[in-house]
Amino acid sequence: MEESRLSGQSANRFWQTDFKRITPQALTPQKLSAPDLLIVFGLLLAFVPWMAGGRDALAMLISAAGLAVAGMLALRRYSLNGVSSPVLAISIGVWLSWGALSQLWSVNRYQSQLWLMMMLLAALAAIITVVQPRLNRQWLIGGYLIMATIMVLAGLYMYLTGDYDRFTSTFYWANPAAAYLLPAVLLATWWGVRYRWWWMMVVALITATGFWLTDSRGATLTLALVAGLSFAASQRVRQRWKGILLVAVLSFAAAWGVTLLKSNHQAVQPGSRYVEAAQGESTSGKDRLSYLSDSLAIWWDHPLAGTGAGTFATVHPQYQTSATNASTDPHNIYVQALAEQGIVGACLLAWVLLLIIAGVINGVSRHPQCAPLALAAGALLIHFGLDINGRYPALLVLVAVLLALVYQPLIRSDAPRHARPTIMLLLALTLGLVSANYLSVHARQNAEIHNDNGDFDLAAQANQQSHQIVIHDPDSWNAEGIDYFVLASINNDRQANLAKARDLANQAIQRDPLDAQHYFLLGRVERLAGNPQAAKQAFERTLQLDRYNHAEYYADLVALQLSQGDLDGARQTVDTALTIFTDQVIANRSADTRLKPAVEQLRMFKDQIQQQTQSQLPSS
Repeated sequence: MEESRLSGQSANRFWQTDFKRITPQALTPQKLSAPDLLIVFGLLLAFVPWMAGGRDALAMLISAAGLAVAGMLALRRYSLNGVSSPVLAISIGVWLSWGALSQLWSVNRYQSQLWLMMMLLAALAAIITVVQPRLNRQWLIGGYLIMATIMVLAGLYMYLTGDYDRFTSTFYWANPAAAYLLPAVLLATWWGVRYRWWWMMVVALITATGFWLTDSRGATLTLALVAGLSFAASQRVRQRWKGILLVAVLSFAAAWGVTLLKSNHQAVQPGSRYVEAAQGESTSGKDRLSYLSDSLAIWWDHPLAGTGAGTFATVHPQYQTSATNASTDPHNIYVQALAEQGIVGACLLAWVLLLIIAGVINGVSRHPQCAPLALAAGALLIHFGLDINGRYPALLVLVAVLLALVYQPLIRSDAPRHARPTIMLLLALTLGLVSANYLSVHARQNAEIHNDNGDFDLAAQANQQSHQIVIHDPDSWNAEGIDYFVLASINNDRQANLAKARDLANQAIQRDPLDAQHYFLLGRVERLAGNPQAAKQAFERTLQLDRYNHAEYYADLVALQLSQGDLDGARQTVDTALTIFTDQVIANRSADTRLKPAVEQLRMFKDQIQQQTQSQLPSS
């Protein structure tokens, strides 16, 4: 074991550099040994913005595998003594344990398991970053800037050839893409302007161009706030204001020019969404206030323990107030913790953040040259309170690594004997959980392929394989039930397949009792089985749980009511549905391909009801 490498003067040379007399050669990363190179490479793998910003099951598996390799090598080569505070380690462990324990009362255990996997990835990445030698960290910073640059270049191709009007790159939404680029813009701009490195200026211009193309108001406000604080606090930043302004102007002009090249000419011009907000045309601000209000309402109903870590998406439809403010996140990770983990989990998270911030402040006070890294990490923490960053492993791991690069414990102490095996166990556990999730998701993907090919028997088998794995989405039970329902609908062994579909719908309800789609499947099964009363009860329960997101729920209930001759009930259901799903809602949710056909069907039902009502009126 090469623990002596940490205590040598060479291991601290980067942090002891006289930055007043800095040259590019002074910061040139030293050549890494093969094990150190693997450590850095494994950490970089963990926050590469893979598919959907790292949310895809395969992306999470790659990240977990990279961390496992990096962690095992770092733990074998370097000492744990003095790298962290026992109080912080225990606090993080207690918070993660509370989130894991919430599976006992969680309304959706799978969502809680996903939350635990993502948080473990972030925590382990921070631990490995702290353990490895500080000289290696130059490679981490450089690797991140390279990844951000590549992300923008790939994203520009997607932006120019795709239909979406904002830059997203490998993220599904523009706002988390902006969050990923935010630290890169700050770091590359400052280092490029401060030390006049042309290659860093190129990185700054490229990443800032992608940042502007996201047209993320929250990220831009965060950037403005952080820049303002930097100008107020640092004379050196004020001295470089011309270079910083030049990067901002050139990158904004480049972003504007890129929008003119977009193939369908339907790009959002950078800054235009601010104009919409000023003119009152944007509803995103109101929506975010609505999400916060809904989160507080969820917490009020579950004050102590919450609904289970990661379960906001499952619970929110019961608190939703309109069809246009649906969300799987409250766009504020701190308020989300309050709703999902109750006052206990929120207080634990606040304590952990307080300890981390204290350590970061201590790190900056000891090494002022680390202030840009602290600023970049702080910008991300601020943005975590404005958007949906908590669902993206790439962002969670990135902020953890940036904080760990600066963190210095207030009181150094020797690591306990059990620290090393505990971390190794957590690495193995995380890799195992992520691997199981990947196998389950892969089986579901196979089921979707069979469904597309019309092989419903094979699709049902694949869905069954998915939910036989210890970690699985309860939707796989529902998906298998749909397969049997479809087989019954085409008169393929109807009674046996209906019995299977009913059983699977009930099992899905048992595992995820607040998800309306399971009751919807049950209602369809009962209707096809000739049990109208049971079908009606299931459809009504469906709408109790989710009133604003699925017009087909109303359409199926209306069809049942009409088949039973209940014109008054059908009229009331249609009127309620058409009041909710207006043309404005259809335009707002254009990505939902099922909404418009369902609304058209409801309008046809309305005409049918009017005709039947008129035919029943006595002739004059």
